[in-house]
Amino acid sequence: QQPATCVSRQVLECINGASSYWPKCNAAQSKDVAGPTGYEFGHYCTQEWTDALNEMLHDPVVDKCADTDAVHKLLAQVAYETGFFSTVFQPADGGAGLIHMIPGNWERNALDMDGLWPGHGYAPKVSVMGKTFFQTPAYGWRSVAAWFKRTNEAIPGCGIDLFDRPFKTQTRCILGHVNNRNEAFNIVGRCLRSPASAKTQRLFEAKPRSVVNDHDSLVVEARGAGHGTAVCLAAIGVLVVLLGFSAASRARRASPHYSRQELAVPGAEDDEPI
Repeated sequence: QQPATCVSRQVLECINGASSYWPKCNAAQSKDVAGPTGYEFGHYCTQEWTDALNEMLHDPVVDKCADTDAVHKLLAQVAYETGFFSTVFQPADGGAGLIHMIPGNWERNALDMDGLWPGHGYAPKVSVMGKTFFQTPAYGWRSVAAWFKRTNEAIPGCGIDLFDRPFKTQTRCILGHVNNRNEAFNIVGRCLRSPASAKTQRLFEAKPRSVVNDHDSLVVEARGAGHGTAVCLAAIGVLVVLLGFSAASRARRASPHYSRQELAVPGAEDDEPI
């Protein structure tokens, strides 16, 4: 039996199509983008993945199919975490998942899945399958639900049901701190309202406007050369000094349970949520 259609494949493809930086998430798309180096890419918005998403949202354990606000926030978080549904594994830190998890959290997440859906033996499966567990539709979206409901307790101050929490709270309890994910949030909102018109009107920029590097609470945007050489040199000098403090702070505060690599996501990061 097909799960209820909470989110269509066209919506996921619309979200992915808004980016000219990340490659396509479905082989059937006409998009032709290689994507940045250092990532392992795949297709995570196919019909099979869409059906798994809808099954998870419709499941009584989650029951968010009709909650448009919850779906909006969920898709925005996962779009940001996966390069718009194009990658669920990063060789840089060995992390995997639609919610990017370092290997130290894989078993914990699978045990939480077993707690939410008893009798499936998710923990033994992840111990055998490794990263491919999270690259499997039948497990991938349930893994997200488990993080949202339970596994986020790995981050200090969390341990809450994220489905009903504000977007910034979700970000903190996924990443460990808050960064700017407004671009993904806005793109998802447009595609949920009208995936066809969003694609036709080309609402999104053809090329990324900026590359954002997040160093703890310090965010430095690399913009175009129009800002002037003097400004760039001054910014570099400040960055070198502040990165020393940021690195020391990160070393003191990083926990092996949630320390992880971030996706380098270019785009309109300064957009306000709409």
